[in-house]
Amino acid sequence: RQNWRTLVERAQEEEWTYERFLTVLLMEEVTFKQQRLLTSNTRAARFPFLKTMEDFDFSYQTKLSRKDLSAFLTDAYVREGRNLVLSGGGGVGKTHLAVALAYQAIQNGYRALFVTVDSLLEELISSVRSGLFNETVSRFLQPDVLVLDELGYRSYGPEAANHLFGIVKKRQARLLPVIATTAKRSADLESGALGGDPTDLIFDTL
Repeated sequence: RQNWRTLVERAQEEEWTYERFLTVLLMEEVTFKQQRLLTSNTRAARFPFLKTMEDFDFSYQTKLSRKDLSAFLTDAYVREGRNLVLSGGGGVGKTHLAVALAYQAIQNGYRALFVTVDSLLEELISSVRSGLFNETVSRFLQPDVLVLDELGYRSYGPEAANHLFGIVKKRQARLLPVIATTAKRSADLESGALGGDPTDLIFDTL
């Protein structure tokens, strides 16, 4: 609707056939709808910032390369429900990579949600008091990709830990991937810091 008058003028000037005019008009419509969906899903993901894989400088990493992440550079990890943990100290790019991978999934037509673990637990505990626990849990099960930022940043009580692991296990059962960032060491994660089940891949970005 926004471009058809301009296209009509161009078609007249360049003497397009009716077939070409209709093809171009439909392509414009498809492109517009795809861009609108991308914008809407990106906003709904609640990223703290927007980064892409192209923005990440692997030359500063000694233990992580683009090749290491090759299994997560296509939408196969979303379709297969494969989890990913990015561990390392502050400022090494864990959150950047998590956002970039989730945004890439959005570009491939999937939905994603970014949340810090502290915020997720606050929402869950608050929902227990308000009687909206099931609805809140459902919201974290809806996106195709869930990014859990700052896992293990603070110690969690048994109730909070059970809520967190419950969501992770439910997502695993539905083959819905989780991308987690943490400062914990790989050995801690391998021992079951994500719901008691070993994750498919563990990277150390130190």
